[in-house]
Amino acid sequence: MLQLSKQQKQTKIFFNQFTKKWQKSAKTDSHLTINIIKQRNDYVVNIAQKFLKNKSKTLDVGCGTGDLAISLLQKGFDSHGIDFASSMIKKAKLEAHRKKFSPDRFQLTSIFDYTTDIKYDLISANGFIEYISEKQFIEFIQMSYEMLKDKGLLVFSSRNRLFNVFSFNEYTLDEIKIKQLDYLIEECIMFNKAKNLIDLLKKKHSIRLSQNLKNHGNTGFNIDTRYQYTPFQTIEMLRKHGFKVIDLSPIHIHVFTTGARSRLNEIHDQVSKYVQEKENAHLPLIPQSSSFSIVARKL
Repeated sequence: MLQLSKQQKQTKIFFNQFTKKWQKSAKTDSHLTINIIKQRNDYVVNIAQKFLKNKSKTLDVGCGTGDLAISLLQKGFDSHGIDFASSMIKKAKLEAHRKKFSPDRFQLTSIFDYTTDIKYDLISANGFIEYISEKQFIEFIQMSYEMLKDKGLLVFSSRNRLFNVFSFNEYTLDEIKIKQLDYLIEECIMFNKAKNLIDLLKKKHSIRLSQNLKNHGNTGFNIDTRYQYTPFQTIEMLRKHGFKVIDLSPIHIHVFTTGARSRLNEIHDQVSKYVQEKENAHLPLIPQSSSFSIVARKL
C-alpha cells in the first residue's frame, strides 16, 4: 500500500468527516447556488454521451459518494468508482443498492494501489488532482494511459491557477511574491483572445512558470496544500504522456471579482449560471473560472 503523504492524510480525514455534506452538495440544484460538484459531474456525463457508446466502461477516480458513477449507470454506461475514504465508499454502496445497482461497482482503494485487468473507455477524476502531489499527478496520467483502451478518454477537473490573477486576494499577492504573476497574465491574454480550441492549441506557448503555490493557508478544508494548475500546464503534461486534448471548459465562472461577489452574491450566481450555459463564450472566460474541466484522448 502506498505510504500517504501529510497532504493525503489530511485529505482522507477531511473526506471521511465531510461525507454527508458532500453528498448533499452533489445533489443540490438551487437557482441561487452555484453547485460546482454538479457542474463537474454534468460535464463528464455530457462528454460520455457525446463520445461513448452504450455500455462503455468508465472509472471515476475519487468517486466520493458515487453520484457521478451512478449518473453514468443510469445513462446506460458500465460505470465503476474508487475512493480511499471509507465513509464515502460506504455511502456510494448504499446509494447504488438503493437504485438497484450492484454495490460491488464501488471499491475502497487509492488509484495508486488500484490494480485491474479492465480497459476503460473513459476515466474521470473530479475534485481529485488538487489533493495529490505534482509527481503523483504525472503518475496518475501515466496510469490512466495504461488503463484506457485505444482512443479512450481521460476527463478531469483542476483548480485553475489563472484565477489567481482575477481573484485579487492573498493568492494574487502570493503569485507576486514568487514572481509568477506575469507568466499567468500571459496565458490569461491568450485565452481572452481565443476564437476556438483548435486555434488555441496550435499556439506555441512556452510554459515559463517555475513554481507552484505550496501552502494555501486557511482553505476551510483543514488541508494545507490544494494544488492549482493552469490549462496549458495540464495540456503540456497530457501531450508529453500520449494524450491529445479535445475539449476544455470553465467550471464556476466568476462574473464579478471576489470582493464584489461577496456583496452581490445572488446576482453573481444568477449571471454566472446563465453564462455557464453559453458555450461559445467559454474560452475567453477561462481566466475568470476558479476551476476547469479538460478532456484528452489517448493516442
